[in-house]
Amino acid sequence: MSTESLGAMALPTPQLRTGRAIASHVFFYLLIDILISVSPFRRKVDRWFYVDGPQQTKEARRTRAQFAMRVVGYVFLTLMLASLIAAPHACPLHFLPQFPRAIKVLLSPSLRADPLYATDANSEMMIAVTAAYFVYDILICFVRFRASGGMPFLAHGLISGSAFLYSARTHKLQYFGGMVLLWEASTPLLYARWMMLKSRRHESRWMPLVNYAFMTLFFLVRIVWAPMVYRTFFNAVGEDQALHPERAMSKFTSNLFWVGFIIMGSLNLYWFSMMVRAAAGRSHDKHKAV
Repeated sequence: MSTESLGAMALPTPQLRTGRAIASHVFFYLLIDILISVSPFRRKVDRWFYVDGPQQTKEARRTRAQFAMRVVGYVFLTLMLASLIAAPHACPLHFLPQFPRAIKVLLSPSLRADPLYATDANSEMMIAVTAAYFVYDILICFVRFRASGGMPFLAHGLISGSAFLYSARTHKLQYFGGMVLLWEASTPLLYARWMMLKSRRHESRWMPLVNYAFMTLFFLVRIVWAPMVYRTFFNAVGEDQALHPERAMSKFTSNLFWVGFIIMGSLNLYWFSMMVRAAAGRSHDKHKAV
């Protein structure tokens, strides 16, 4: 057997590397979730949220499940540790948090010059890690439908997961993956707010700051930035369909993306309107008390 043949056998294909990265991260996320929600460690979780110690109530199980989902979310967004099996030659990039990774994608001249087709080791790993998170998210939304937030969050997971899995499978749209990932910039504050509410710190002087910082960031990334992403994406796809029909995304696929973006935009507006109503209600109650 020739040296070239041995080298070809030793190096996995890009599809295989991506598949391994997705599978290893889904396993990693599920392991964290199980350790928190159903392992003996759950007793420590109960002590954080309940003064009387471990609980066996339905509400306690729901709180543990929600806490596990948020810990996995924090790991995904800020403490990413990728499997060395996925792409050993790129392992130094595996330890970048997801937001710097997305920003690095957006600042890459080569990716920016060809947002539909350009790839590099950083963008490949970003797409794989994010696709894996949304696979986990979809599974959890089905298993814990009510605890995870019901149909709106399941729809969010299905649409986001489908888009990132499409990018992972085709090795396209990776620049736009970085643009979309910035939508999650407000999520850590959402998790912090939940933690403060569940741990009875809602009367803290920091709570209003967290509330308004979350609303402001959500508005900027999901109400202002998101439509800019839609416009840039469909302009690029439309131009590619006109100039390079032989390689361009099919009309059917681009229409699916259009429907997904409409649903995501509607969900973002719905969630933001709920925040505004809640903030208005708190302000009204404060003035009424005075």
